[in-house]
Amino acid sequence: MNLLRTVILIIIVVLAPCQLKAGSALLIETTPVGELSLYPWITFMSSGPIDWLGENATENISSRTYRVVVITAEIYNRVYIEEITSGSEGCCVKVASTKEIDLEKIYRHFGLIGEIGGFSFVEWKSKTSFEFAIHDKHFILTGANQKFVTVMKL
Repeated sequence: MNLLRTVILIIIVVLAPCQLKAGSALLIETTPVGELSLYPWITFMSSGPIDWLGENATENISSRTYRVVVITAEIYNRVYIEEITSGSEGCCVKVASTKEIDLEKIYRHFGLIGEIGGFSFVEWKSKTSFEFAIHDKHFILTGANQKFVTVMKL
């Protein structure tokens, strides 16, 4: 696991802030978002598996999970990943960070045609990866906990 983290870190440091196009994979830099009032426009939300931090817990944070939030304005989608933390026994839940996934880059890289819409969440694959579909084409996003996420076409 540490070797995988080291490799990912090397890729991020060497290639930042550009995109990596390797076969059918795309490395995308996410965009941090300040506090937004997204909730009136949410059309879908899903939280991934909880990561109980155990001995790595701090005084204020004992668990962490990631949440996919899809908002729709007219026909256009925007997709965000939120980091949600909580204290002991589930108290003090808060949104620790929010970042936007650039759907335009996904459309360009994978040759998707049409308006930036049709995003459909499928399922969580792990604590930091999930499957989604756009116009019946399926993808996996990995690294929800990283500044750079990887998107691969299935």
